[in-house]
Amino acid sequence: MKKLNRKAQSTLEYAILIACVVGALLAMQIYLKRAYEGKVSSSVDQVGNQFDSLHTTSTSISARTGTVVQTVNNAVKNTVTDMTESRSASEAVDSLNVMSN
Repeated sequence: MKKLNRKAQSTLEYAILIACVVGALLAMQIYLKRAYEGKVSSSVDQVGNQFDSLHTTSTSISARTGTVVQTVNNAVKNTVTDMTESRSASEAVDSLNVMSN
């Protein structure tokens, strides 16, 4: 009977130990999450300035000209297509005023 009680006591001790470890990990979860977010934020800050739509201007010009000729003879269509397309674009980024803490 004593051997059975020791086995039950040992199992209970392991269960309490596991519950304590899980409880500690759950309590530390907030701090681990904040530490991870801080590392990500610090890495992003080292990358530099990101795209800002208020300080970026872009211009795009597209021109398309062409002719399409279709000839129908006895239900047979012959199509001749002559298309020319030209595009040009430019983008400028104004200087950014970044406030640092």
